[in-house]
Amino acid sequence: DGAVGNEDQLLRHITRHLGERRLFTIGIGSAPNSYFMREAAEFGRGTFTYIGAVDEVGERMEALFQKLENPALTDLSLSLAGLEDLEAETYPSRLPDLYAGEPVTFAMRLRETALEALEGEIILEGKEGGAPWQRTLSLEDVQPAPGVASIWAREKIEEIEAGLPTAHDPAAVKARALKVALTHKLVTRYTSLVAIDVKPARPASEALTSSEIERNLPAGWDWNHVFGEMRQTMELTPLPQSLMHKISGDAITLPKGATGAPFMIGLGTLSLLGAIFLFWLSYRNRAPAQSVA
Repeated sequence: DGAVGNEDQLLRHITRHLGERRLFTIGIGSAPNSYFMREAAEFGRGTFTYIGAVDEVGERMEALFQKLENPALTDLSLSLAGLEDLEAETYPSRLPDLYAGEPVTFAMRLRETALEALEGEIILEGKEGGAPWQRTLSLEDVQPAPGVASIWAREKIEEIEAGLPTAHDPAAVKARALKVALTHKLVTRYTSLVAIDVKPARPASEALTSSEIERNLPAGWDWNHVFGEMRQTMELTPLPQSLMHKISGDAITLPKGATGAPFMIGLGTLSLLGAIFLFWLSYRNRAPAQSVA
């Protein structure tokens, strides 16, 4: 489930040591750490596969293995023909490998250029089975569409934030992402939309009241297992009475895992005992050394 708290440290490690390898992450269950696994896959030029239910593991993993066995294009790159004088910002700046059944997607911004005046081509290059591959995209038939600027801005923010794990000045990186978010009016981890209702919702003479609402856990999680060691904390911040009965009781029902852990543990134990027995048997049958005068 990728339930870790040192995401930045792990992403730095991946960046420094992955080399030319590819990293594919898989999250199983109702609440994996999707942020970490998605970022790790992007750093590793792979993909993140989310599997919500255990009974889908076989089907989804088979599809993933088939994809891995059929890489369509690798080492993809973009260049412009006829637009060399224009300043282009393309995200993601490092295109991931392309696998069978997947599209190539990117967002490009050309500064101070009207769509109707565009002339030239985008050249997409890569390797297909080790051989050079190339396609050209004409820019003469480009049509305007709402929301494209927001898509580009979100891609840029993601790339800026990808530099946080290795940044010497994280505050400067966050400031860059914040500037893009404010310019394009996007909701991010640094920005929110605030709704202001000028019409009173209640008469001024009525007093305000507050009440607890139910806290929901991800599907398959057990209240007693999650909060069993947090009773002192919960006494300071009590849960609603409607949920307190869920925490009482001795039985702890954990969600079903994706692998047969008890079987694997038993098999590993038997293998270890067998190895010890074989070692003892070979030691016992070893002939003693004889000295020759």
